Amino acid sequence: LRRGGELGLCSYQTHRGRQQKVLCVELNKIFNSIKEAGVFIERTSSSIIFSIKHGGTSGGYHWQYIR
Repeated sequence: LRRGGELGLCSYQTHRGRQQKVLCVELNKIFNSIKEAGVFIERTSSSIIFSIKHGGTSGGYHWQYIR
């Protein structure tokens, strides 16, 4: 877990140090990082992570990790 950005959003990274890409299912849009997605929907990164882990939504959207 690394703190970063002006908004104080968290940037989560994979074990290899790369940021994890995420997909917004409804928009069929891929974001390069959870932080980038959070800025787009004006929500915290942790709300997106929570929605991925628990099958809910964040900002009205469903999210998935991209491998």
